[in-house]
Amino acid sequence: MFKNLKRSTLNFWIDSVAFVGFIFMISTGFILRYVLPPGSGRTLGSGSGVRAMEKSIDLLWGFSRHEWGNIHFWISMIFLAVLAFHLILHWRWIVCMMKGEKNEYSGARFMLGIVGLLTIVMTAVGPFLSEKTKVKRSQLIENSKEVASSSTVSEENELVKGSMTIAEASALSGVPIEVLVKELGMPSGINPSERLGKLRRTYGFEMGDVKRIVENYKKDHK
Repeated sequence: MFKNLKRSTLNFWIDSVAFVGFIFMISTGFILRYVLPPGSGRTLGSGSGVRAMEKSIDLLWGFSRHEWGNIHFWISMIFLAVLAFHLILHWRWIVCMMKGEKNEYSGARFMLGIVGLLTIVMTAVGPFLSEKTKVKRSQLIENSKEVASSSTVSEENELVKGSMTIAEASALSGVPIEVLVKELGMPSGINPSERLGKLRRTYGFEMGDVKRIVENYKKDHK
């Protein structure tokens, strides 16, 4: 089929189809992410009651999110097939590039390329070979809340600087001034307008100690 085509012409058509496939794959991906995001509604699995039948479903060009997902999948498959064909046509060139000029390192460079290729393939195939786990929705939501809470604490910790006063650090982190003063080993009557950078040189604590105190306080007062 392709024998009568010049190599340059064949490459042109393959690259053109790959480019078009890439554009449509990105386009449908954005549709699924932004135009018809999760929660846009589906025709199956929504229940059979009267209220379930009255639920609205978002459509784009007459297709639901599920149908756009199918379109995205098949465009991705076509794009993958075109890329695979492209690699096959240029396999000799790829091998030559991996080997490079013949020298004592050619074999090692070629093996390194093979190992890299196998690593990529195994990483891509790995999810299909792994077992699925089932988690209750309540547990998943609780875990998400814990992660969000931990992320908030980390952000607060990053904002606590040595240039801040004890009062400013307390207001930002939500840890009472007396707790910071006590945990850092400072006298109770210390002026809260003193800066942490100056105090740590006097009392021998580190900024990491301040961040640890904030984390522990947040955990104990959830």
